[in-house]
Amino acid sequence: MLHPFSARAQANQAHLRIMETTDIHVNVLPYDYYADKANDTLGLSRTASLAANVRSHYAL
Repeated sequence: MLHPFSARAQANQAHLRIMETTDIHVNVLPYDYYADKANDTLGLSRTASLAANVRSHYAL
């Protein structure tokens, strides 16, 4: 299934999807150092998985 904008795209036209994130506070790994335990809602690794999820939904 095509995204509605893709279905209406003309020749030589592209659509851009921009994602942004706020400061990840230097959390590279999904670990809460204050609580001293793993936390899968933190970190750059979580951001990468969110981006991969979005890409999989909008890939042609």
